[in-house]
Amino acid sequence: MRILQLKTSTSRGGAETMVWQFTRRAVARGHEVLTVFSEPGWLAEEFATAGFSARVLPLSSAAGVRRVPALLALLCRFHPDVLLNHGARVNLFGALAARLAGVPSVAVEHGIDDWRATSPRLNSLDRMCARLNTHRIAVSRAVYRMLVERHILPPEKITLIPNAVELPVPAVHPREAMQARFGFSPEDVVAVTAARLAPPKGHRYLLDALPLLLPDFPHLRLLLLGDGEERAALEAQRDALGLRGYVIFAGSVGGVPELLAGCDLFVLPSLWEGMPVALLEALAAGLPTLATRVAGTPEVIRDGETGLLVPPRDPAALADGLRRLLTDDALCARLAEAGPAHVRAHYDIDILVDRYLEVLGDACKEGRHAA
Repeated sequence: MRILQLKTSTSRGGAETMVWQFTRRAVARGHEVLTVFSEPGWLAEEFATAGFSARVLPLSSAAGVRRVPALLALLCRFHPDVLLNHGARVNLFGALAARLAGVPSVAVEHGIDDWRATSPRLNSLDRMCARLNTHRIAVSRAVYRMLVERHILPPEKITLIPNAVELPVPAVHPREAMQARFGFSPEDVVAVTAARLAPPKGHRYLLDALPLLLPDFPHLRLLLLGDGEERAALEAQRDALGLRGYVIFAGSVGGVPELLAGCDLFVLPSLWEGMPVALLEALAAGLPTLATRVAGTPEVIRDGETGLLVPPRDPAALADGLRRLLTDDALCARLAEAGPAHVRAHYDIDILVDRYLEVLGDACKEGRHAA
């Protein structure tokens, strides 16, 4: 197949990781993939290094409608069999251009966005554009329900394909590498989270939970992997709480699976999620995991079996969950064993690629029949 795919954000994140993993495997299987990014950034750089075909064409705001003629011209030059739009925002433009070019289009819904609740006009616009799509992929049951309940598409035009991850290769001396890189001591207990530093990820509630734990666990350290618009506010909160030296902001870093292997616990305090890739990576790394009970997360975490779940926006609940992991060695051992097995059985990246290609292939057939 000749696949043209559109992606807005190129910063490190779960959706970007999925695009990278899908493209690598689709190209390796002999498919021709051209990717259009709305901005330069990490993902665009990864594509350039790998030699994958890519272009930059701003399509991430209302002004992106002016780029539709350029996108249409690209479609006419590349002659794709199908257009794959990653996210509702870029689908606003991609679905229109695909229809004008006579190309079937598939959109991937990567998350549950607050704008659907706060902006009925945008939700209605997405519903209109969805009528131009041949199909839509939902990355979790929660996302699937959201699309159906908001009448974006009928159920028969939505396919549930959960996010997935590449199973990690065991790292060599991961703990020693972590200590050298971030200055941890051998007795430190490192809890890690990997997420964009933005309000929906709930970091501020996690920082509020730490003072409830440090009197009993003075060697507890929190490592924040990721960057974003809330970093300055979170650093100020850390300092106001007297947590300097206990909380480390690592910024946007590569090799997250290897870093996870050198940590002791994983925590994800999100306020909403589609299907968190970082959570899958933590389970695959065998980390005892604590997460909030939001949207797609309970589909991955079976409370008490593959991890622990607590309510969102609740520092005391986060502290209680971490306390259980810090004091119950038997529980941690069970979770560390169950996590990789759960990911291997249900969230292997090759399963995702098989199913994506099947949906895209069906869209091509449907498009030919429509023509």
